[in-house]
Amino acid sequence: MTCTLAIYERNGAPAGTATAVTNTNLSGSRDSPNITLIPATDAITAGLYSYEKWQYFTVTSIDAGTTVSGLKVWYTGTIITTGDALNTNATTTSWVQSAYAQPKNTVSTLGIKTMPSTEPTTANVGIANDLTGTTGYFSNGGTTVSDYLIFQISVNAASTAGHSVTMNYQYDEYA
Repeated sequence: MTCTLAIYERNGAPAGTATAVTNTNLSGSRDSPNITLIPATDAITAGLYSYEKWQYFTVTSIDAGTTVSGLKVWYTGTIITTGDALNTNATTTSWVQSAYAQPKNTVSTLGIKTMPSTEPTTANVGIANDLTGTTGYFSNGGTTVSDYLIFQISVNAASTAGHSVTMNYQYDEYA
């Protein structure tokens, strides 16, 4: 059994452009994938928000008889100055599939939950509006794209520059 997944990000006006992700740098001034940060222009102004990230898991190859479910995302490291927040739509309960909308750098109406800083015990990103793997899973000849993972950082007025974290993406593969 083998499966290869990639993380893609959608940017711009609907339907936007989809690009394979090599980093998830957040910017206060650019709605772009794989940003090489330029501190003078990409800093997230204290008291404001980064552009939302609209990412999804996609199958690039999968063997017959293999299924994938249990999509998880979390961060590790210290990003948060008191009052800063990394918000998301990722949740282990009551998942709601979101239709793509152009990312914005004002408060997100969809990324309203706190991004976990430890590995969730169960899936927190849906496939076909399902977290359980009962109806939402990847398979050969079946669904090959997850629901959108949306996240954004809000920076409080007292924040200082220079925080970073590692985003972790995980899935369960079955034969």
